[in-house]
Amino acid sequence: VVAFAAGADAQRLPDVCAGLTGGLVGPPPPEPAALPALRIASEDRLARQAAAQVRGELSVVQLPDPEPAAGEVRVRVVHAATNPADWKVLGGGFLAAILHGRAAPLVVGYDFFGVVDRVRAGASVAPGTAVARILPYGRETLRGTYAELVVTRPDRIVANPDGFDPRVAAAFPTGGATARQGRRDLGRLKPGGRVLVVGAAGGVGSMAVGVANALGAHVTGVCSTAAVDY
Repeated sequence: VVAFAAGADAQRLPDVCAGLTGGLVGPPPPEPAALPALRIASEDRLARQAAAQVRGELSVVQLPDPEPAAGEVRVRVVHAATNPADWKVLGGGFLAAILHGRAAPLVVGYDFFGVVDRVRAGASVAPGTAVARILPYGRETLRGTYAELVVTRPDRIVANPDGFDPRVAAAFPTGGATARQGRRDLGRLKPGGRVLVVGAAGGVGSMAVGVANALGAHVTGVCSTAAVDY
């Protein structure tokens, strides 16, 4: 699911972004509807995963459920977001080699929203916790979020704030973190500062407007005429 923050959710983005390493609380969302074309008996316990094959062609394949190691958690993915990094990984070459680990089949995807499904000893999060975040951009990520199940560490997930749209929670991590880092951490934007956001209707740009506004800056946004209403 690809989503952009709007309205009240957009105003909450700075707090959500700041919580990328926050606590772990939150109720689970409703169970997602099953994919009709992928009905598999529950006793089979096979993950249905959209995996990237050679030359970027996507196929749906069945893989065994990933099992968390000590200190890790397994998350049942409800929503997964699409980012430019995904098609760069599918395209191969230098960027693919540094953005994602090499594995066959190649399961891409980084941003996600889901519910903690299984917890191993040493992990400080309870099953049933609704969470979102980003898998690491790097070679350590072997199986991405275009999947039913994903394994990660507790310090790499954050509880979804109460009432925050799960679809936006899945879509915000990469764009929101980029916007926050660019404006607050690297740009050191202060109240009363002035910032120009080029591409203000895009994924990162729209969040950058919200972050800069929340920081008390005077924001000027530039976008195409087709996106002015947004």
